[in-house]
Amino acid sequence: MNFIGHAHVALDHGDAPTFVLGSMLPDFASMSRARLETPTHRELAAGVALHHRTDDAFHSAPAFVRICATWGAELEQRGIGWGAARAVAHVGTEMLLDGLLLDHDATRRAYLDAVASLHDAEILAAMRVSGPGAERWPSVLERVRGHGTPDFYREPEVVADRLIQILAGRPRLAVDEAHRATLRAAMHALRGDVEDAAAELVRTTRAGLIREEFVR
Repeated sequence: MNFIGHAHVALDHGDAPTFVLGSMLPDFASMSRARLETPTHRELAAGVALHHRTDDAFHSAPAFVRICATWGAELEQRGIGWGAARAVAHVGTEMLLDGLLLDHDATRRAYLDAVASLHDAEILAAMRVSGPGAERWPSVLERVRGHGTPDFYREPEVVADRLIQILAGRPRLAVDEAHRATLRAAMHALRGDVEDAAAELVRTTRAGLIREEFVR
């Protein structure tokens, strides 16, 4: 699940902006290719913990497993390499789901309120990252803080271009530039499958979290 999806699910558990922000922080850290340390702020830390539980529930959802398997095979059949095809099916599904969830007014408001808290020096001081990407962390936060909602996730062709950009630095997962048109066309079809499965994906993720809470 990508960060808008995390904000959407987090609202089931609390609407404090710092909590919702925490639920998205691991994805922001991944964008900078850094490792997120446990925040020293209680609500941020609770949001981060929910993020990891949500990912576990989402990634095991039958609809997500089915879409990734189907589209990993489909993209490979269209000429995209094995590793890239599977990465695109996984990450592309999450991005396209974000675009659909942005239609929920409460989710949009929660996202904007959460990223607005990045203007708070106390909140910024409670967040630490480490690793090779740490130097990119401030610029990622600045981009998140200043660009509003990521409405480009609603556009399959833009999602395709973003995937090519994201995966370019990973040789085993990179999409050959010659396949840009192929990937753009595929994202339109994948968006239809994600839209059909969106309610099931969210419902199954929520159910997985409830089961996990019950076991705990």
